[in-house]
Amino acid sequence: PTGQHIFVATESGMIHLLVVEAGGELTEVALFSCVEKGFDGTITTIGVHPDGLILGVGRSDGKFSLYDLSTQTLAATFDPVEGGQIICMDFSEKGLHIATGSSNGQVTVWDLRKQKSIATMIIEGGTGIECARFCPTGKFLAYGDSEGHVSVTVVKEWGVKVEMNDSTAKGKVSGLAWGKEASVLYASYSEDRSVRLWEKK
Repeated sequence: PTGQHIFVATESGMIHLLVVEAGGELTEVALFSCVEKGFDGTITTIGVHPDGLILGVGRSDGKFSLYDLSTQTLAATFDPVEGGQIICMDFSEKGLHIATGSSNGQVTVWDLRKQKSIATMIIEGGTGIECARFCPTGKFLAYGDSEGHVSVTVVKEWGVKVEMNDSTAKGKVSGLAWGKEASVLYASYSEDRSVRLWEKK
């Protein structure tokens, strides 16, 4: 969030914190482990809380953990997603929620204050969730899967959703990005390397 730091995670669970120096040079300023001893899985994704003080870490065992970056210690570990590994995660704009997408096609929204899941969504006929993105206004959550399906759900009314699919797009949804005021949603696709744009009317 500062625009001056980069986090890099290895599959084995090592976190590298880099500072972007003047002129674009990168300097490593911290190195720490984000997994407990005996962990034999892999780290699959990471995300940074909007305040820049919490690091979210997704894992192949379906769990995800939160780390306090000021102390570089584990703050909490959340229950695993049944039958899948965490593929992606995104914090909401105020950092009150985190959405995780898993390889079993499930999107789970977690309340960080209560430390429990509050909603689960599945793309009908879809497969693994590849990306999830809260909009900057805090009103919507978009997610896409490995079959090219894109859905948008309403925050706090998780059952209300719109599917925005383009049959001409090829490959998995490799990325999602919101435009200003959530008026536009961009989706990129892996196979044909295309970007589709949906505009709110």
